[in-house]
Amino acid sequence: MTAANSPECTIIVPCFNEAGNIFPTAEALLAVIARYHLDAEILMVDDVSGDATKSEIVALSRTDPRFRLVEKSLPRGMGAAIRAGVADARGVWAVMVNGDLSDPLEAIPEFQRLIMQEKCDLVLLNRYGKQDDHSQVKWSYRFYQFLFRYCQYLAVGAAYRDITYGYRAFRLDFVRKLSLTGVGFEISPECSVKTFLAKGRVGETYGKQTRRTIGVSKFKFRKVWKGYVEVLLRGMLHRFGLAKYF
Repeated sequence: MTAANSPECTIIVPCFNEAGNIFPTAEALLAVIARYHLDAEILMVDDVSGDATKSEIVALSRTDPRFRLVEKSLPRGMGAAIRAGVADARGVWAVMVNGDLSDPLEAIPEFQRLIMQEKCDLVLLNRYGKQDDHSQVKWSYRFYQFLFRYCQYLAVGAAYRDITYGYRAFRLDFVRKLSLTGVGFEISPECSVKTFLAKGRVGETYGKQTRRTIGVSKFKFRKVWKGYVEVLLRGMLHRFGLAKYF
């Protein structure tokens, strides 16, 4: 870290009932940090878990000061956890990493390049740009994501291929100005849509998502679709000057 104790990068890891994944995720992140000589802190955000997630994070933070526990109150949700991490982050830019080892962490150096050298405000990881990168994404998710991409293009005008994938990087000062409000998974398209509407510079890189080996996914489209629809409607109203979205 710098002399002012402020790292260049903050890695935000939302954790809800991820006992068993904490230490493997930490090991993988440390390997990337060491390999690419990243100046980074890692915020492990405990989303009011009901298992040993918090105690594992505490144990981890005692062994390495780069790890910090961020505790939040109810309501639970991916969006609420990310916003807690953004509020506590000390870096120039941040990357959001799922706590289940499903994200291609090797993309982090490219995130850094696009933000620090190319001056992007947001960098999305596209799982559909190269053959087989989406092979581990369930076909039902692919269908819903395609439908959402088509609808968001009609409503907002943004033509991003993977607007909903949470694994992404962003410049912290820019994202804080967007006043994100999402509580659940809808925070990912909210961040993308607001960045587009604010005329932020959006970059894209590629990678292959894998599947978790411990625990079960918390994402269920039947539970999040209302938030996604709200993002589209509010974005469309903002685009045509009928209501402010941020």
